[in-house]
Amino acid sequence: MTARVPLAIHRRHALALLGAAAGAPILPMFCAEAAPLAYTLVPRRLTDGVWMVAGVPEAVNMHNGGAIANVTIFDSSAGAIIVDTGPSRRFGMQLAALAKELTGKPIARVYLTHLHPDHVFGCQAFGPEQLAGTEGTIKGLRDYGEGFASAMYGLAGDWMRGTEVVLPLHILTQAVEDIGDRRLRLLRMKGHTPSDLAIFDETTGIIVAGDLVFLDRAPTTM
Repeated sequence: MTARVPLAIHRRHALALLGAAAGAPILPMFCAEAAPLAYTLVPRRLTDGVWMVAGVPEAVNMHNGGAIANVTIFDSSAGAIIVDTGPSRRFGMQLAALAKELTGKPIARVYLTHLHPDHVFGCQAFGPEQLAGTEGTIKGLRDYGEGFASAMYGLAGDWMRGTEVVLPLHILTQAVEDIGDRRLRLLRMKGHTPSDLAIFDETTGIIVAGDLVFLDRAPTTM
């Protein structure tokens, strides 16, 4: 069941955290049905069993639907492993379908690197028991999630239709997690937000750094 959380952050604060202008309007959590929209998710193969869907290097707007964050998909013997879920319910649904198509398996685990909405608002496409994040990320979503949602509705508009805040059930406390034949080192850090997660895949040597690393853009901290 989808978890709803109370509004606990001022809209201008949420917009500031998004790096957006403070004047975007608050829109309701549900918008009227309109013409269907679809994201273009193009998986880039990094190595055997690892793909990245790159976000556009822009601010969130009504043209990109908030799809500005990179998302990673790992294959494992236990199923697909996804790192971050994108900006909306619609994105998450497409991402889940893509992960199943690429791996030929169901979703085993979904990790959230931090609380920002371009990384976590696709969580509705997955069961809360599949979702994993740090205690700080989960608390941040509980405290700020509705404010972020309000800001995203103002910035991305109809792309956000039906999107709600979902809280992960799995709190990450361990340093290592084995998902099938993949051993993942879970590096709990801070800097971009008060609680950031980087994930190191021991099989390939790939590290997913979330927004702790920026390329050709100024890094942001809070």
